[in-house]
Amino acid sequence: MANPLAQPERGSPTTSEALRDPLSIPSEVKASIRVLVVDDERTLRESCASVLQMDGYNVTLVGRGEEALETVKRRKFDVILVDLYMSQISGLEILQAALGAYKDTIVVVMTGNPSVTSSIEALRAGAPWTVRFVPFSLAQVHVAEGEPDIWTRPQDDTGLLAMQAAVVVREQFPDRFFDVHEALFALRHDEGKHLEDAGEVRRVLTASGVDADKVFREIEGGEPLDRVRREHTAAAEDHEVWGVPTFVEGEAAVFVRLMERPRGDAELARRTIERVVGLLTEFPELNEFKHTSLKR
Repeated sequence: MANPLAQPERGSPTTSEALRDPLSIPSEVKASIRVLVVDDERTLRESCASVLQMDGYNVTLVGRGEEALETVKRRKFDVILVDLYMSQISGLEILQAALGAYKDTIVVVMTGNPSVTSSIEALRAGAPWTVRFVPFSLAQVHVAEGEPDIWTRPQDDTGLLAMQAAVVVREQFPDRFFDVHEALFALRHDEGKHLEDAGEVRRVLTASGVDADKVFREIEGGEPLDRVRREHTAAAEDHEVWGVPTFVEGEAAVFVRLMERPRGDAELARRTIERVVGLLTEFPELNEFKHTSLKR
């Protein structure tokens, strides 16, 4: 059984107050707040945990859905961060199990961003834009000072194999790029499969009409990894990119998070992206715009 939360000293915020106002949390209260991070992508799981641990929270990591189900049933957590799409067991199942065991737990369900999907659907429908899709490694962003770059240990970035494949397709099979990009997105976020699984990436390439053997020969030669490194570094240095997806227009760049995919509505997709780019280029004074609540 988990220990009860530490009682705050006189004048300190209670745990519930602290969770509502994170900036007010004293270090001793942070250490008592139990956070569970559940994601079967190691890079994202460890990056998220690293940030929370550096801020002083008591963090537990789980990488498998079955283990997460058992964990939330036998241990109480104050906050659970869980990926919606995982292999075998979904984040919603874990949410239900967690709340069934401890109804006061705060559960945050995370999922992929549909911004790129909107861009592709609009381009397919003939949107008159010139767009270049640039690879970016979140694992490299979270490399600590003194640690080797992710480019020297690509097996530690769960998305890097798919990025290399996508770069080869972009350069050598440009007419298949959108198909491959969407299929890789679906592989991870709809099917709950792993982007580091070479067999799954091969399956996507073949189903999209791309010669998978040729793509993997290029990857084995090392040039795609070097290209990903160069383009990532340029984005980080030239535009201070730190997350994905980021839209870049001229010298301006903005990180964007949309909550819904266009799901075949090309006009909605076009209008959405034009609004984003319009705000980026025509309203540079706007730095942060975030809804305080979302429709469920």
